[in-house]
Amino acid sequence: MSTPGAIVNLAAQLVVFIAAASLFLVVTTTPTFLGANARGRAMLQLGCILLAIGAVARGSAVEIDPTTAWLMMVRLAAVVLLVVALTGVAHRSARRGLAV
Repeated sequence: MSTPGAIVNLAAQLVVFIAAASLFLVVTTTPTFLGANARGRAMLQLGCILLAIGAVARGSAVEIDPTTAWLMMVRLAAVVLLVVALTGVAHRSARRGLAV
């Protein structure tokens, strides 16, 4: 990868990491803000952690191939957890989902 491409990749992964860390902090510090139950919050927190791990792993080492199986599985698990938690499937009722 060229130097400008590596810098853009690092910046993109940094943005993803900061967004995941911010959502993790919001979910952890203000549990009533999003209206999720404990199970939904746990899914959101785990999804944020996995998303941050994937961003750090991809952004920190340019040599890592983005198509490696473990990195793809971490990212896929993060996306699935976040989508399930955000659509309210894990919540007691569909109306208590995170959609505002």
